[in-house]
Amino acid sequence: MTLGLALRLTLYAQFVFGLGMRFGWRPFGPGTQHLHLGLAVVVVALAVLAIPRGPGPRQALRRVASFFPVLTFVIGLALFLRPVLRPVLVDLHALLGIGTVALAEMALSRRARPAGAPPSAVP
Repeated sequence: MTLGLALRLTLYAQFVFGLGMRFGWRPFGPGTQHLHLGLAVVVVALAVLAIPRGPGPRQALRRVASFFPVLTFVIGLALFLRPVLRPVLVDLHALLGIGTVALAEMALSRRARPAGAPPSAVP
C-alpha cells in the first residue's frame, strides 16, 4: 500500500467517524472520540510524508495540502479540551476537515500525472 492510498483511506475513515460523532453515532462508546483523535495524528504524519514537496507549478497547492491537516488537528485538539466556543469550533473543524480531504485528493491526484498531461479517458 502506498502512502497516498494510506492517507486517503485514513482521511475517509476520519470523515466517517467525525460525521458520526456530529450526529450522535458512537460505535465504540466514549472511545470513538479518542479513536478519531488518534487517527488525526496518523493523518497529519501521512500528509507530511505522502504529499510531495519541491519546486513546480503545483507547489502552492502541495504546501496548503500539507498544512491543512495540521490546522484541522489543532482545532480538533481545542475541541477535545472543551473550550467555550464549542459549537462554532465544531462547524469550523468540520469545514476544515472537508477542505483537508479535498486538498489532499487534489495534491495526490495531480502527483500521479505530469504537469500539462490530460487526464486519462475512463471507458
